Amino acid sequence: MGSLTRRFCIGAVLVSAGNMASAQPVVPANSVVNNASFATGTTPLAPGTIAAIFGSKLDDGSKNPFSSFGANGELLTALGGASVAFNGISAPIFSAFPGQLNVQIPLELAGMTSAQVVVTVAGQSSAAQTVPIGPQSPGIFTTTQTGKGQGAVQIANSTIYAAPAGSISGSQSRAVKPGEFITIYCTGMGAVNNPPQTGKPAAGNPLSTTTATPVVTIGGVSATVSFSGLAPGFVGLYQVDVEIPQSAPGGGAVSLKLNVNGVDSNEVSIAIAAPPGPHGKKIGGGQEHSCAVTIAGGVVCWGFNQYGELGNGTMTSSSTPVPVSGLSSGVAAVADGGYFSCALTKTGNVWCWGNNSSNQLGTGNNSGAAAFFETPQEVLDPTGKTPMSGIVAITLGSSHACALNSAGGVFCWGDNTDGQLGDGPSFPKLPVPVQGLASGIAQVSAGDFYVLAVTTGGKVMYWGGGPFGTTILQFSNVPIPVMDSTGKSPLTGITIVSTGSNVACALTNSGTVLCWGDNTYGEVGNNSPLPAMFPSPVVGSDGTTPISGVTDIVSGDRSTCALTNAGNLLCWGYNFFGELTTINPPNSSTAFAALGISNVTQLTAGYDHNCAIVSSGNVECWGSNSDGEIGNGTTGNFSPPAMVLGVGGTGLLKLF
Repeated sequence: MGSLTRRFCIGAVLVSAGNMASAQPVVPANSVVNNASFATGTTPLAPGTIAAIFGSKLDDGSKNPFSSFGANGELLTALGGASVAFNGISAPIFSAFPGQLNVQIPLELAGMTSAQVVVTVAGQSSAAQTVPIGPQSPGIFTTTQTGKGQGAVQIANSTIYAAPAGSISGSQSRAVKPGEFITIYCTGMGAVNNPPQTGKPAAGNPLSTTTATPVVTIGGVSATVSFSGLAPGFVGLYQVDVEIPQSAPGGGAVSLKLNVNGVDSNEVSIAIAAPPGPHGKKIGGGQEHSCAVTIAGGVVCWGFNQYGELGNGTMTSSSTPVPVSGLSSGVAAVADGGYFSCALTKTGNVWCWGNNSSNQLGTGNNSGAAAFFETPQEVLDPTGKTPMSGIVAITLGSSHACALNSAGGVFCWGDNTDGQLGDGPSFPKLPVPVQGLASGIAQVSAGDFYVLAVTTGGKVMYWGGGPFGTTILQFSNVPIPVMDSTGKSPLTGITIVSTGSNVACALTNSGTVLCWGDNTYGEVGNNSPLPAMFPSPVVGSDGTTPISGVTDIVSGDRSTCALTNAGNLLCWGYNFFGELTTINPPNSSTAFAALGISNVTQLTAGYDHNCAIVSSGNVECWGSNSDGEIGNGTTGNFSPPAMVLGVGGTGLLKLF
């Protein structure tokens, strides 16, 4: 359970107290509202709700507008010369200003459908106004105190707001990660078990839990509620603790709302780090170029551009990001391959640009001048008549691409010299379904000339001309199982696979990593100079203990980096260009802690460079930079990581 360090019950309008003559206070009709959501005054308010009363002459000009607790342990019912009664029942007052009173709706109104509110100041009473009463009136507090924008939502058991880093003056904030818990501060959630008296703070033992569990949606995705009840030590303040779903979208303003017994709260926003793993990646690394999805859902790219892979209508390389033509919004993810790039839209369509010499753009046209496309082209379905649709993830190899659809089926297109399309010995010009994988696939990763796919049951399938040391030495043009370390049974318990040029790696459901393939530069990470025919555990710098706590893995040409649940990186393999974040050692056959980078939320690998999104939303890259793929305005290799500049070299690239 979290803690609250700001007052959210003050409200949106704070009118300075001035000299006021004794006069009748004025409470207009429909002027009593939820102090968190500020929903219209015709919306019923639940007993116990923190409410705001707007009007005029609502206090006597006292210089201390904030309440305290009386000798009876209850919030004062007279403040600034004002008192408030609902059906004659005194209401506790949080604060008093000439134009606004903040009060608690008395719990004694439970079961009623309306109440008459009267404000009395210095012996003068307002005309009674009718306030609708209902069992629930959920409202989420916001840091703007307007009922809109950034929610008063903190990362559980901390005072850190789930907001873009540095966005809240005087408070810590960062994007929350999928799997972390947050505390939503709200009011009006209705009846609780172990209720306190009106005006008294809630107890911590036992807790006062709501009788109705709210439904919480984050970015349209349902979240699991771990606690819903009154915040201990506060009057009328509720907290709802939930886990950020793994499938929640990333961004700096992801929507969040509550619903209690069919009654909606106001909609607020929080910042969520883009989820780790292969789906929804906001950044991609390819052959000497990189791309990223912007806050607005557009795409920017930087680096080598001889084949139009930057997508900006030119073939001029750029050492800082440039906007991709025609993709200024609506993009969910990007992926980069060998001199071409693709974007997945939020509607499930795919657009590609760059080298098309092997039909890797999925347009069915690679002849003559159409061998390269400098602007995005929409990928077509196998009929070649309509755009491919229903796609949830994309992955790119050297000259081929694959997509995963919402049914768990896989389609591939492009070069098929080594059987990497998985449809047998054919050379189609358009996407084709991979044989036997029409459903049941959770993730796909394309290597240089092969593909790995993880089934929903945790097994791994392989097709194409795999890396040296895969389960077979010859190619397979249809999917076959990857075997475990014994070579006798299919590999199981896998959540994510990553494919490099000559090495493949798999993340287990226990957070360890297995790799296999060529091991010339230590890319298997098992502290051995020998190639690994079958999956072998990656070990830490002590040379024996398997690494653990890993949430994502990405493999480049001959190196791999792993993202831990603490936001740190472990890297191993080839290091000629500094792709391990340091130029020393030259290569590493064991995983060691990356230098100069932390708080990573998402990770990608190019051929000889890597990029990461950090919790601030900025992008950092390192490794080979011969063509500006690091994105910092230079062409010299970088290790440790360097910050990517914004479009046109102005500022820093910030993705949420």
